[in-house]
Amino acid sequence: MAKIKGKNLSASAHILYDPQTCTGCGLCELMCSLYHEGEQGQALSRAELVGDRLTAEFIFNVCQQCPSPSCYNACLLKDKALCIDEVTGVKYINAEECDGCGKCIEACPYNPPRINLHPEKNAALMCDLCRGRVEGPICVEYCSFDSLTYAGKEER
Repeated sequence: MAKIKGKNLSASAHILYDPQTCTGCGLCELMCSLYHEGEQGQALSRAELVGDRLTAEFIFNVCQQCPSPSCYNACLLKDKALCIDEVTGVKYINAEECDGCGKCIEACPYNPPRINLHPEKNAALMCDLCRGRVEGPICVEYCSFDSLTYAGKEER
């Protein structure tokens, strides 16, 4: 179990991506934005599908729910804006508290960062594995080609 500034944390689940089966349909982004924001839009999705539709080569960028998250440590409003569920270990953003400073984006070790700013609200967006959704992540459920897999924390 990892420790972050006095907090005991367990690893969380995460989403695995298989580029060999992905067709780039974008249903993952569509369902994510609809579920979280109530409207469709790539910029509103907490995941990003990028690629070349001519070569059918795609990459699915999503928060990997790092066991020792640098985004969390960088957040000036940790435990208010960028939070960690102490039961599941899932990292998530409380948009009501987030001031959109971007420190979490700068600290993300991935390139491109797996956290983005909402285009209209002054808050960050990151995958929270559809925290609280009984069926799990909506992108995994609606992926028609089984390119996305929900991997439990024991699979880290």
